[in-house]
Amino acid sequence: MAFHSKKQEYLNKAVEYFKKAAEVDEHHYPSYLGLAWSILERHHYSEIHEEDIIQAINLFNKVLEHLPNSADAYSGLASAQKELGEHELALGNAIKASQLRPYDVGYQARVGFTYQQMANYEVGNGDYLEAEKLYNLATPYFSKAVEINPKHFTGWLGLGWNSYFKGNFEEAETYFRNAIRVNPLYFNSYEGLGRVYYKLKNYEKSIVMYKKALELVPTEYIIHDGLGWSYLKNNDLSNALNSFQNALTGHEEYPMSYFGIAYIYYKQTNLKASDAMIRRA
Repeated sequence: MAFHSKKQEYLNKAVEYFKKAAEVDEHHYPSYLGLAWSILERHHYSEIHEEDIIQAINLFNKVLEHLPNSADAYSGLASAQKELGEHELALGNAIKASQLRPYDVGYQARVGFTYQQMANYEVGNGDYLEAEKLYNLATPYFSKAVEINPKHFTGWLGLGWNSYFKGNFEEAETYFRNAIRVNPLYFNSYEGLGRVYYKLKNYEKSIVMYKKALELVPTEYIIHDGLGWSYLKNNDLSNALNSFQNALTGHEEYPMSYFGIAYIYYKQTNLKASDAMIRRA
């Protein structure tokens, strides 16, 4: 958490300095580009408001009016539009960026993640055929990223999640382990392995991976919830209950953890408490 607060502090300073630079020279478009990216990047470390995203979009468009071949501006537009749920627009701009810089691994991976996010949305809508098509469209971009640079861990991460979502769990395990080999300090790869081992019914390994992820992001409620279900499947009700309660700390609206607690109470034959948890979910 100290790292996150320090990063947020640096990004706030970056916003300040880029604003000053743009005021000094209103035609210095790299300042607008830096300002827009800094505003967007703060989203990962603090609450971001819709007006901030719109401001970033306006700044990226201002850059493109004068620098129409700016891959960074197209990529920034894609990131901002994804935040607003404008996936088709985001995809178009991500592809433009990747075409302008075909050997930039980050831009290749960003197209992959945009397709992946669209696929996840279709899964939520129950359109599994459309989701599979989108996952398949994402794969070549992730593959190109790791082909260009085998040490590009987000490419491996994208391949891992793609395989996981398509139900290819052994393949996903290999990709997530490649991501960890390249960058052992990113929590999402361990979370991915936690989910993979859960699906493979290797609950002890799942617990180990979720706990490693929580060493890196101790307050991530989704991971606490995943850990709770792994403990539950491993018949460790005490730790399962503790994990679900941790997941709900600050995220009282998250339904899955209530269902987990309800199941624990049901197994303990406390039907009244179980019913109360289901109602809260």
